[in-house]
Amino acid sequence: MSLLKIIQACLFSFVICTCISLPSDAHPSKDLEDIRLVIQTFSKSISENDIKLAESIFSDSLSRQDRRSFLTSIKYSKFDRISQSKATSRANEDGSVTVAPIAHYVRGDTLPLTSSIKLKKERGTWRIAGIDSSQLSEKTKKTYPTEHQTYKKIRFNIKDKETGKPVYSRVHIRDLQGVYWPPHGHKKNIRLGWRNDVGGDVHIANKTYAYVQPEFFVMLPKGKYTIEVFHGMEYLPETLTFEIDEKNKENISIALRRWVHMNTEGWYSGDTHVHFLSDQSALLESQGEDLNVINILATKWGTLVTNVDDFTGEPSRSSSRRHVIYVNEESRHNFLGHTILHPLKELIYPLSWGGPSEGVPGGFDYPPMAHQADKAHAQGAIVTVAHFPYPYGEIAVDVGLGKVDSIDLFTWGNPFIDKEIFSRVGIPGPLQTWYKFLNTGAILPATAGTDKMLNVQVAGSVRSYVQLGDAELTYENWIAGIKRGETFVTTGPMIWLSADGQSIGSRLKRKKGDEILLKTRVKSATPVQKLELVHGGHVIAKKENPDNLLDLTIEIKTRVTNSSWFAARAYSPEILDYQKWDFLGPAGRGVPLMAHTSPIYIEMDNKPTTSEEDAFYLIKLCDRAIAWAESTGHFQKSEQKQEMIELFRKAKAHYGLQVKYHISRGR
Repeated sequence: MSLLKIIQACLFSFVICTCISLPSDAHPSKDLEDIRLVIQTFSKSISENDIKLAESIFSDSLSRQDRRSFLTSIKYSKFDRISQSKATSRANEDGSVTVAPIAHYVRGDTLPLTSSIKLKKERGTWRIAGIDSSQLSEKTKKTYPTEHQTYKKIRFNIKDKETGKPVYSRVHIRDLQGVYWPPHGHKKNIRLGWRNDVGGDVHIANKTYAYVQPEFFVMLPKGKYTIEVFHGMEYLPETLTFEIDEKNKENISIALRRWVHMNTEGWYSGDTHVHFLSDQSALLESQGEDLNVINILATKWGTLVTNVDDFTGEPSRSSSRRHVIYVNEESRHNFLGHTILHPLKELIYPLSWGGPSEGVPGGFDYPPMAHQADKAHAQGAIVTVAHFPYPYGEIAVDVGLGKVDSIDLFTWGNPFIDKEIFSRVGIPGPLQTWYKFLNTGAILPATAGTDKMLNVQVAGSVRSYVQLGDAELTYENWIAGIKRGETFVTTGPMIWLSADGQSIGSRLKRKKGDEILLKTRVKSATPVQKLELVHGGHVIAKKENPDNLLDLTIEIKTRVTNSSWFAARAYSPEILDYQKWDFLGPAGRGVPLMAHTSPIYIEMDNKPTTSEEDAFYLIKLCDRAIAWAESTGHFQKSEQKQEMIELFRKAKAHYGLQVKYHISRGR
């Protein structure tokens, strides 16, 4: 018997002994103990799929149908757990005893099946004489829509208010008591655990939502209802109250209003980091969230491997003209880092390595992430650092050696709060770490993805926008836009930036003292608290928003004094309902309303962008990586260890050149 089942058996015994009671005047204590033992054996036979054990407690009077039905359920059903915690008993006039309800939690469902057990005493022994699983408890009835007398099959139609075109969406329907009514084909109670049935439904802010086609159906009894409809960031959500009665029409139409249309400006959205979705579920969710690209990642988690069978080396056939689904890869090591490799023609192995949880106990720590990056670049793919900057082990090395093409600046938590999440590992937060790389000359665009792993996450709630210009939407064109640095990342606001009329990602050559005209704008369906212009990591202009305007702009002129970069960002501290997962601690508290552009780079008098202070910091990160390889890393061959150390030292020397450059100028 497994440890889990031993614990279960002990729990069953405890629950039965403490929860089932009989009238003392009807049955002596010996009968009570015997009945408890029979119920315990009943539970054990189910939990262990033990047919012989079940047969040992059957009464001769148990009907053949009940016997066959119960034995079949033992043989084929899988139960997460069985509970008698609410069971009570009653003595019947014929001398039998009924114990109910006994709850059977079937794997994959959040509501139990319930049984009523009838016991009779035969030849001095209590045995099961009847099993009734046909009656649902009143509480269970309320949670199963199919147990209600529905009145009509209600047809809903969702469309764009301006164009009249059909719109996929995410919907929540509830009655006056707050009970959720799922559309046809959707579960009422969805699983919320890691990797559990991910796709098609989500649970956000204590509400379950279904992803639906523009036309969908719900069976509803008479009563009043509310429907909430969402369609991504560029549409305003809609809430409608309606009533089902004799006069009610069977069709309900809802029009959604778009407040911005980024595709018409050449901007296309995507989620770089999604797990466990099938390609068809990914298509449905991308349609529902108005998301142009979803990047599903084949991944290895210790001994678990996911989505590898879905990899084809090209966009999924489930893709549509406006929604591209691609299965790529997350390459993972618990110290060296996590990177997204995309778009791949062939998967790059190992998918993960080293110790738990990416690898296995005693796993080897070779190769370096840089090798994975080289193999990806050989396929024409790009390398994106996932949930930047953690794990941080090889980040400074790979950025310094030109192995990284972009970083996922937004994923979990609040990147504007530097040390809330990352203080425990001694590094600043995403924004400040990114700025250090930019200040030392890295050309490093920002991207974003949700790291969706369970049904409490909404694909695209953290997303990248990539400028395609007049090019059609393909995954290759989307990647090309990232390579050019024409991106911004957001949890809701739309943001623009230009320098002397040149847009995000541009590289401008100027002379010392030249004046540059900077313009930035943010639009949002929810007011942002502030809009800021950033130069070399420092805010040089800011506009607060005390009047809660939905459209803010900044326009300034500034003079070039050294090679550097400009970016724009918008922020509000309130936490949205998305990206919340208690398991992650501070990182799982949710994301704020925010947006950030990739840089516009300024090269002054043909000189590189350098920062002695930031180079010193990145040297320290390289030193950490070297010390890890020397003392902690586990290698199969000494040559592998030495190779990795030399690679890390090469990156350290790269940053060291900046320090020498400043020293040579008398700094």
